[in-house]
Amino acid sequence: MNLLLYILVSLQIVPTFYKNEQSFMKDIKVNPGFKLIKVYPNEDIEPPESTTIWIGYSQDALYVFARNYQKGIQASTRKRDSENIMADDWTLVYVDTQGRGNEAYCFQFNPLGTKRDFILTEGGSNVEEWDGDWHVDVKNTEYGWDALLVIHFKSISFAKTDWGIQIERYIAKNTELQLLVKLPSFQQVKGIAALKLDFNKISIESASYSLIPIVELRIEKEHSREGKDNFSFRYGATARFKEGSGTLLDLTHRPDFSDVEADIEQINLERLPVNYPEKRPFFMEGKDLISTPIELVRTRNIEYPVAGLKFYTRGKKLSFAGYFVKDSLLKYVGFSRATYSFEKNFILGIFNTSTQGNFNLYSMDMNLYIPQVKMDIIGLLGKRMDAKSNIIYVKLKRRQEFKGLGFSLSYLSVDSSFISPIHLIYFDRVRRYSATLNYQFLLSKININVYGDYSTRKDKYTNELISEEYGPGISVSLAPFSFSLGSSRALLNYTGLPDARMDINFISFAYSLSSWKNISLSLNSGKYFGSDLKYIALRL
Repeated sequence: MNLLLYILVSLQIVPTFYKNEQSFMKDIKVNPGFKLIKVYPNEDIEPPESTTIWIGYSQDALYVFARNYQKGIQASTRKRDSENIMADDWTLVYVDTQGRGNEAYCFQFNPLGTKRDFILTEGGSNVEEWDGDWHVDVKNTEYGWDALLVIHFKSISFAKTDWGIQIERYIAKNTELQLLVKLPSFQQVKGIAALKLDFNKISIESASYSLIPIVELRIEKEHSREGKDNFSFRYGATARFKEGSGTLLDLTHRPDFSDVEADIEQINLERLPVNYPEKRPFFMEGKDLISTPIELVRTRNIEYPVAGLKFYTRGKKLSFAGYFVKDSLLKYVGFSRATYSFEKNFILGIFNTSTQGNFNLYSMDMNLYIPQVKMDIIGLLGKRMDAKSNIIYVKLKRRQEFKGLGFSLSYLSVDSSFISPIHLIYFDRVRRYSATLNYQFLLSKININVYGDYSTRKDKYTNELISEEYGPGISVSLAPFSFSLGSSRALLNYTGLPDARMDINFISFAYSLSSWKNISLSLNSGKYFGSDLKYIALRL
């Protein structure tokens, strides 16, 4: 039994324990590994360009080795955490270290060794940026490319229970996707393979402390009549205490975020604020623990933090995270969330946020997954205590991304006096109904996806229409070619403009081999707020 690298029975993987990375790599030569299954654009248990996976671990790290057979590698992205990697050949490993099917650490890399990491919430409803201590060694070979992924246990939070693991590989020239476990969605955390580790053999750091001082001396010259030089001095510090793999206490005073990556400019045709992602380390680590079905706190709105305290702890069933921040504009802001996992497919959360500006909100949320029908039932009920204002959110979602029917239905009700500068809810006293539908099928080797979406907002007291949006479309792909045709219609009465309509038709063609070998042409025409809109975009 010890000669086997792992045993796969009923989607349970029992990896072998190794002394170090070298012994793991040596054992690969005598063990068969396990092949990924092709699921898109068609199914094949033995694809011509196959992938073989080995999994093992030592006291310090988890090892995943991928042998990728392929003729003609397509990869060009070299910038870390760039989403352009999705157009390259890549391998993605995500690990549910809590074993609850709720979220997973994701490790993605291409044949150039470029890395991208993030935390994925079940179903892809939320993707949080994350930077961890892991590395990948990539080697191009005569048969394709090999990759050794090493995930250090000290860099991730985990519970001493069965983990979950899924491995994906994408071949750009064929738009081909392969999976370790066949599931209806490539973003599904529930139902992935169980990973059984012996935690008695894993070395877990009992406690660690760190203090990071921040000192800055700046000399600035004012262009004034006196011609005086200005001297400014800034100081700050961050103290951290971490116990084991799941408990963290952070204290920060005048934090330095100067090295945080700048935002990429976005344009929102609906004339609503653009929701840029959070990238500051203090708010990033543990952010998945405070995520709710409707984003009730947006940490990017805390623009000028002066001091902050953060504490979180992760357990097998119970987890908690709390933040308390002093901001130059918002003054004092606090928010926390506790979650309890009754079963692997049912999670309950309790959330609270309060500000010095008398915004005090309590909410309860739940996420139930029914595997027999591949359905998520998501709900949230909240109350603003200071204004006696309620929020209700319900969503039904059936995921089906490879072929078949997928849909989602949602309902949102928000009472008056609910808007606050701390969250992303732009409208109160509204009811919103939303629906999306897509059906995907194969015709010979051609993949066809028919889709449509509809959303409407109305004043819940007067029933006056606030906005209405809908858009049907169809996409056809036969690697490396793709074609799409559709329209986007919207009536945006909340703008207050006399002709608040958006009627746009589009058609696009694309030839894509990788992120740098592609040609796309898109044609758009229609009406935008009473003006003619016509433009052609050619990308080489």
